[in-house]
Amino acid sequence: MYPYIMVDEFQDTNLLQYEILKLLSYPSGNIYVVGDDDQSIYGFRGARPDILMLFAKEFDNVRTLRLSYNFRCPEKVVRISSDMIAHNNNRFDKELKSAKGKSGLVEVVAVSDVGKENEEIITRIKNAVSSGVKPGDIAVLYRTNLEPRRLMYKLKEFGIDFSVRDQIPDLFTHPIVIPLVNYISFALGSNKRSTFLTFMNKPLRYIPRDLLVNEEIDLEELMENTGDRDYLKQALRRLNSELRTIQKLSPYAAINYIREAIGYNSYLKKIAEETGADYDEYNDILDELQSMTKDLKDYYEFYQMIDEYRSMIRNKQLQLDEESSDDKVQLMTLHSAKGLEFEEVHILDVVEGYIPHKKSKLIHEIEEERRMLYVGMTRSSSKLYMYVPRIMNEKPCKRSRFIKDL
Repeated sequence: MYPYIMVDEFQDTNLLQYEILKLLSYPSGNIYVVGDDDQSIYGFRGARPDILMLFAKEFDNVRTLRLSYNFRCPEKVVRISSDMIAHNNNRFDKELKSAKGKSGLVEVVAVSDVGKENEEIITRIKNAVSSGVKPGDIAVLYRTNLEPRRLMYKLKEFGIDFSVRDQIPDLFTHPIVIPLVNYISFALGSNKRSTFLTFMNKPLRYIPRDLLVNEEIDLEELMENTGDRDYLKQALRRLNSELRTIQKLSPYAAINYIREAIGYNSYLKKIAEETGADYDEYNDILDELQSMTKDLKDYYEFYQMIDEYRSMIRNKQLQLDEESSDDKVQLMTLHSAKGLEFEEVHILDVVEGYIPHKKSKLIHEIEEERRMLYVGMTRSSSKLYMYVPRIMNEKPCKRSRFIKDL
């Protein structure tokens, strides 16, 4: 008598794991798998939903049991998410029904920009908590861990405690952000050699490192030491003028001036072309930084914002705490939300370039992005809100093609 092998979450299987399972179940073929091809969202780990389809072809006498009732989601969430995922071609046809016995709520919320998006979310969270919903039963989901930064500020401002399931990267330690911030720091008097080195040739000015003989940099002194290198003296004179201009600007205007007038954007584009890096990603990061400074009046507020930001993400890099999670709104990526359940779900930025992500171009990549949104939608046991900003980082957005599928 051969033992049975049972595999849960089979949709997350990659080809190597599948081959191992076939070996383990040989020769009896006694294997039982449970999976939902519509929830296969780990393509970056090699998971493939079509392995579920291969299973029925490669094993003899396969019996399929269709689980057609959804016990988590209300009727509207089941119906609308099913309509959306049905646009994928590489899947099993299925018809799900809700076992909840209630209609539920699904709302697509059009907002002018990210600021308004955050305001709408906070209003709904406050109303939900006032009506008796536990904060831990409320989730805000997003495609990447770059998106919730400004929402985190707003939640803190309104005294709404939250837990972040995924690590939020420190924007101000990013290699393309450090030179830009150091332009400002140097302009304001932080004349350390280490600070100057990060931006002196971004864009290229042909300033040699051996010219920097002191730990503190004096541009007037550097100009005197250029000898007969007129091109270098001219570059330093122009840099000195640019730094004096930065002193007089607001943080937002200074970042724009460095990117456009000084030529930092052009420098990054050239570097991206030479190294094969993603210039659009660089641009998005700097757009995000610039948008964070839009309402800042001066550089004091700029550095205060950096300190508060770093303190906040340092304090919020916590995993879900079973003892206190009921007291905190949950923030997480769509990937991290898989398998979880919340009474109220908010999905950020359901626009082209975010959901689906701009890096997803091929058909199978778009289908996985659609599955990712499906996973997010079906986390809701009562209310589901999807937000569509018209402007993000001061650029117009188009609503996601997946919204059009509804």
